[in-house]
Amino acid sequence: MWPSTVTTSRIVSPIRAAGWGFTAATRKRVLIRDARISYSNSFLPGQRIAGFSHLSVHIAPANAHYGTHGDYRSCGQASGERAEVVARCLDATNPWRGEVFGDNRAGIPDGTPVARLTYNPRFDELLEQVDEFLSANSF
Repeated sequence: MWPSTVTTSRIVSPIRAAGWGFTAATRKRVLIRDARISYSNSFLPGQRIAGFSHLSVHIAPANAHYGTHGDYRSCGQASGERAEVVARCLDATNPWRGEVFGDNRAGIPDGTPVARLTYNPRFDELLEQVDEFLSANSF
C-alpha cells in the first residue's frame, strides 16, 4: 500500500525540473507531462521510509545532526504528539521515518514508532540533478 502523504519540492527551470516526495498514487494525480520534470517515489519500505518531509530534501544522510545516524530525532515533540508516542519513538532502535504523525500512517505497521525524516536518502541523486541544472544554465 502506498502512503497518502505527499510532500513536494521542485527545482524548475526552462531546462529541467525535479519533483521530490511523490508516491505512486499522487504522481498519477499531479503528473505533468514535461520532459524537464522528473519524479521520485518517497515510499522506501526497505529503508523504513514512509515519505519525504519537506525538511529532508536538502540534507545528506551523512549529516552528523540530521542524518541517518545523526544525534537528533524528531518524534513529534514540537507538533503536539502524545508524550508516550514521543518516548517510544525516541527509544526505538530503528523507527520508520517520514512526514507522518497522528493518524497519517499509511504503509506503516500499527504500533510502530515513527520519526520525521530529516535527511534525503536520495541526496546524491539530487546533487546530480542540481549539477546538471547548473551546467545547462551556466553563462
